[in-house]
Amino acid sequence: MHEALTNLDLYCKGIQSEGAARLSYPLKYNTTITTLNLYANNIGAEGASYLASALSYNT
Repeated sequence: MHEALTNLDLYCKGIQSEGAARLSYPLKYNTTITTLNLYANNIGAEGASYLASALSYNT
């Protein structure tokens, strides 16, 4: 991810739990993103868990 990226809009990109898992690693270490839009994706509970874990790491 770009170091200065502050807004990541992934609206309706067909992201499922596996995609959320892959996205979680770079999010874990990115401290500049302030807005993440995942609306209209199908990440499910498992994908949400990956993302929550990653985002709580760098908070």
